[in-house]
Amino acid sequence: MLRWFAIAISLSVLLIADASASLSETASGSEKHSQQVSLGLVEETEEIALWPGCNLVTWTGADNSSPQILHSLLDSPEVLTSIWKFQPETIRWLGFSPSAPAAVNDLASINQLDAVYLCVREFVYWNRPLLPPDITPAATLVPTSTPKPGSTSVRTATSTPVPTQTPAPTWTSTATRTPTPTVVYRLYGLNFSPYMDGQDPNHGDQISESQLRSRMAIIAPYTRWIRTFGCGAGLEKAGQIAHEMGLKAAIGAWLSSDLTANEREINCLISLAKAGQADIAIVGSEVLLRGDLSESQLIGYINQVRQAAPGVSVATADTYGELLSHPAVIAAGDVVLANYYPYREGIDINHAVASLHSQHQQVKAAAGGKQVLVSETGWPSGGNTISDAIPSPENAAFFFLNFVSWARAEGVDYFYFEAFDETWKAAYEGPQGAHWGVWDKNGNLKPGMSRVFDGETIPDNWSASSILCGPGTPTIEFTYVPPYGSFDNLKGQVCHVWPADYKVAVYIYVVGRWWTKPYWAWPLTDINPDGSWVCDITTGGVDEEATKIAAFLVPNGYAPPEDEPDLIGDNAVAEVIATRAP
Repeated sequence: MLRWFAIAISLSVLLIADASASLSETASGSEKHSQQVSLGLVEETEEIALWPGCNLVTWTGADNSSPQILHSLLDSPEVLTSIWKFQPETIRWLGFSPSAPAAVNDLASINQLDAVYLCVREFVYWNRPLLPPDITPAATLVPTSTPKPGSTSVRTATSTPVPTQTPAPTWTSTATRTPTPTVVYRLYGLNFSPYMDGQDPNHGDQISESQLRSRMAIIAPYTRWIRTFGCGAGLEKAGQIAHEMGLKAAIGAWLSSDLTANEREINCLISLAKAGQADIAIVGSEVLLRGDLSESQLIGYINQVRQAAPGVSVATADTYGELLSHPAVIAAGDVVLANYYPYREGIDINHAVASLHSQHQQVKAAAGGKQVLVSETGWPSGGNTISDAIPSPENAAFFFLNFVSWARAEGVDYFYFEAFDETWKAAYEGPQGAHWGVWDKNGNLKPGMSRVFDGETIPDNWSASSILCGPGTPTIEFTYVPPYGSFDNLKGQVCHVWPADYKVAVYIYVVGRWWTKPYWAWPLTDINPDGSWVCDITTGGVDEEATKIAAFLVPNGYAPPEDEPDLIGDNAVAEVIATRAP
């Protein structure tokens, strides 16, 4: 059956277009109409042209009759991607994606003086047969003003009414108000998870096709790609539905320490990739970070998918730190998918994208020329404060704008985290887990997020353009040393250097020896464009009981010793040390 599903559309992103049609008389006396129209033409004509994308079509006809073109398109699923109908009284859209031609009987709900968007993959020219003599048509053209950049393109076309018996056809000149989302800039990609209140993938909840479609339909006008995290429990249909809506799909297989479940996920991913429903196959998400699998196990899964589905890009997604620590995993993928979360690192919102920029440069350097995509980044609109990282609606909106500005300026492809707030995540990562969405859990765009879709950007605030503090001898200082027993981050400031040319090597002295921080595999800390830097010095053991803390300003490319800072010597251009006691 034809399944209509409803989505709420924010009034702030609706375009109301009013215009009236003009009439002209032909030499033969029959009426014709030629008019610049947006999004399509009129049904009830002898000829109709539909352009790739979504075409607005209106008509009048007999009660409970559906336009013949709908029947024809429903028989051509390779052409038709979806049908949309707007309900002004509820300010909601009804959407349909074809699955069975027999469903056309449900189109009786489209009554007189109604309208739909017909979304097609390619140009369609349709010549309809004459109507039966018991139907008397009346056609209506819907002209509109030129849409804003990024909306569906405008075409010029001619509509010719069908010759009929008495009574003669009557052209109407009617202003039609049709709300349309206006999106100047579409995101490259969104991390998409469709779970709603009361659902939790860890409890085995199944996602219905209607729910999957309705959630995806909300974001479809705003993004070009979606990325999923699992390949079962209903999510296996995400790629097919995304393609029907004109989106590309990066489909993920969820991997854990459960090897039996992993095989199911991998087989599902292979099946979808071979069927053309996965444009990128993502083998696991943050598997190394959680320690669920070894490096060799993960690479084995990557190779298994690649061998079974040649021609599809295959990779795993993990944090940038884990990828840098596992160069073999970087080498195993066709592309590199890196996660960056300045919020989780406690970085101030004003320095968040600058930190991400520096981290991304490190991954690019390690990628050996492969494309590096941002597979996850975001900022929660609520939850716990982590050091200097404060979750709030304002900060979430600013990070979204700042990040997309960076990605557009730097030419970086990305999947932003995430589409919707999901309540179930709070149980696993704290209250902030429920607040990562660009849209709230009910599908409403959050305050301030529309600036990105309006095409707004902000200037470069992620790279330094001059020597900090002017020319002089390089210096480094602590601006905040956490007290003994504290888990706060260490903070500092450098001067008289280009931030992009230097790093900070930090050590703590605890249990009788020096330890590099934040990790032995990640011994250097980035410097923000304003010269500030922040380092997490309590990443294991009893780090909070360290009695000495040292920091060294070193040039990029230098590899500091693991546990003997005295060996740094002249490799550092400046250093500072602090002591503390219980």
